[in-house]
Amino acid sequence: KEIDVIVQELVESSRKAVDTIQHVNEIIKDQVEAVNNTETKYKEIFEAVEQSVEAIEQLNMSEKDMETKKAEILDTIQGLSAIAEENAASTEEVSASVLQQSSSM
Repeated sequence: KEIDVIVQELVESSRKAVDTIQHVNEIIKDQVEAVNNTETKYKEIFEAVEQSVEAIEQLNMSEKDMETKKAEILDTIQGLSAIAEENAASTEEVSASVLQQSSSM
């Protein structure tokens, strides 16, 4: 009878061990899935950071282009301003000539 009790205890212990192993396997599967999800999220974050870096580089290039265009526009405005001053001086000279001619008639 003692052998039956020992065998019964061994069977019960084996069943508990199998249950525990199955439970541990389920936990391991859940953990593997969580790790895979985390890996996916990190990859997505990495891709988003790469896209952000590209966008920043494009913004920097646009800023440089805008600075170049700004300098060109300022040069054009200065040139137009100089032409306007020359035209104003010429107009004053013509007006003075016209007045001088009018007064001599």
